Amino acid sequence: MSSFNHRIARLNGIDRGWRGAFGETCRHGRNRKRNPDGCGKPVEFVVMYDYVTGRAGRVTDSQRGKCREHAEQFAKKHDCPMPAGT
Repeated sequence: MSSFNHRIARLNGIDRGWRGAFGETCRHGRNRKRNPDGCGKPVEFVVMYDYVTGRAGRVTDSQRGKCREHAEQFAKKHDCPMPAGT
């Protein structure tokens, strides 16, 4: 998969509360057999990127909730800045 347009957004208090109320946690490192829940820390950021799907060449996007640690790893890996004030 070739992804592009990587970016990170910090969740505001309302979004963090809403996601927490529904039990959303960071699922980084999730593996169905060995680690079904992933990281498990509260979601503080949303990482986003676009990618091309299949031979048709359509572009779609992905948004994933991440904890601070994994959002920082994403930022470093894809050379994109962390949101201001973090």
